Amino acid sequence: MSDSVWVRWVHGIYTKGGNWRDFNVPITLSWAFKKICKIKDRLDQWVHNGSYSIQEVYHGLLGAGQPVNWASFVWNRSSIPKARFILWLAVNDRLKSRDKLFALGLISTDVCPLCGLISESNTHLFFACIYSLQCLRDILTCLTYEVWSARNDSIWNFKVPKKTFEKLAMKLQARAKGR
Repeated sequence: MSDSVWVRWVHGIYTKGGNWRDFNVPITLSWAFKKICKIKDRLDQWVHNGSYSIQEVYHGLLGAGQPVNWASFVWNRSSIPKARFILWLAVNDRLKSRDKLFALGLISTDVCPLCGLISESNTHLFFACIYSLQCLRDILTCLTYEVWSARNDSIWNFKVPKKTFEKLAMKLQARAKGR
């Protein structure tokens, strides 16, 4: 198996045919290459017959982590990537809500811009804010109606609707535009 272009480039430019373990890292080197050189002694444990697995190195350096029960809810294909990412930030309490920005001194107030009543935190924004509660109520109302209609269709017309999610999304969009 031949070396990749990147490996050949590193050997040609930096190590100049020498052993990369003896390579002294110049200050002008990129941060990524500096990090690789910093852990080069630890990489041996993942090299088998001259090759390695990025996944194996990643898990070896950071640990595999504990599985979480919400992963399939967040990382599914039924939502757009931007929404999945924001949901992942919310689940991990990493959204830059006003309480966090205020604590860092980046904004002058932490009051929720949607309701104007109390400090905006992730918990307030998604579970206590008047605006989010109204959104959840609207979604639950539409969902209840759609599930009941699907149930009745299956009983009386002997069919289960196929595109319930798309219908629900369209109804919610229409309702939001009507406000």
